[in-house]
Amino acid sequence: MADSSDAKSQGKVVNSAQRMGEGALDSLIRKALQIAESSDDADEMLKAFRLYQAVDRQKQKEAAKTRSRGAVQAARIIAPYTAIIALLVSVGTLAFQFWQVRTTEEDKETNAERTQWREALRNLSTKDDSAVFSGALGMQTFFESPQYAAQSRSSAVALLPLLGDGSEFDTVWEGMLEQTDERNQMDLVSVGRSVAAEEYELFRQITRTKFPLDRAGQRDFIDFVVDPDRPERDWVNPTNASSSPPPMDTSSKSSDSSTVSPNEFARDREHNPMKRAKASSWKIDSISAGFRYVWLNRGIRSKSLDLTGVILVNHSLDGVDFSLATPTGVLIHHASLANARFENTRVGGAKFSQITAFRGSKWDGTHWWDAECMSRNLAEYLLSQYPPKDPMAMTKAMSLVDSCE
Repeated sequence: MADSSDAKSQGKVVNSAQRMGEGALDSLIRKALQIAESSDDADEMLKAFRLYQAVDRQKQKEAAKTRSRGAVQAARIIAPYTAIIALLVSVGTLAFQFWQVRTTEEDKETNAERTQWREALRNLSTKDDSAVFSGALGMQTFFESPQYAAQSRSSAVALLPLLGDGSEFDTVWEGMLEQTDERNQMDLVSVGRSVAAEEYELFRQITRTKFPLDRAGQRDFIDFVVDPDRPERDWVNPTNASSSPPPMDTSSKSSDSSTVSPNEFARDREHNPMKRAKASSWKIDSISAGFRYVWLNRGIRSKSLDLTGVILVNHSLDGVDFSLATPTGVLIHHASLANARFENTRVGGAKFSQITAFRGSKWDGTHWWDAECMSRNLAEYLLSQYPPKDPMAMTKAMSLVDSCE
């Protein structure tokens, strides 16, 4: 009975210490050990030893509960992260699979585009107008391609001047305009120069005019550009053939260069230059409209542009900024230049014919008297608003005004 009473008493003590916390349990253990070490009474030592055992068991139970609660708490904390990790792994797997599929599709598209490009190159030919137009259309399909845009535009620049039909020219030219920006704008200039150079050569061939052109020759050439098929001018195909051999077809379809025949462009230049002249006049009008479109409608800058040798006719250039540009030898005919800017512009050899409006145009820093010819009303305006500062330049300016029409 005494043992039972002692156990109950020890249990109450332990429970009381448990409620007080882990520090109280440690205090009881130390106290029990002190009693066991210092007492000479066997009963006291036994009670102290049993108390020590009871407290130690209770402490182990509390430690086990703490570990259990920690494990449960850790599990509760880790559980949502485990789900998130699983979700991320699933998403990553799906993303990788999507990337693989997309990469495969892109590889297929790249290979397909490469095949189409090679086929388009094989189909390039200058054999006749139909072949040139077909090749140019083939190049047009790549104007938006990141891989082949630059190469396709370069090929189109070479083909467009060879087209013998104005409407066919417009089809490809207009497609090129839509894909033009300040970086590739010179492609348009290259086409304009090539067509202008052809027009000069056709004029020389048909009219038998010698170069360089005098004032009368310049007037005749402008009339020729506007409309070469003038009955009153009696401009017709020459009766004798050209003494120079025509260019040959360099199509990749022709494997034996010894059997290659002259292309249609060369045959027309020799035997039917009037056909080419009519097409060139059409092209020049379309080129002029195209430049106006990209400069004014699409907002592409014309400032600092090298327009040497280009012909611009029949379209308003109001508000166009030619500042710092190089229109050396350019021909601008039957156009409005109201509010246009020609500040610090090199106009040597340029021709300004039948300028219909020019109010508000700016010519600061420009030696306008270096122009080859100019509408009288424009020349007089410039003389009054932008007079030369030195006597020699004034003499040249007065001479230009006197020779204007």
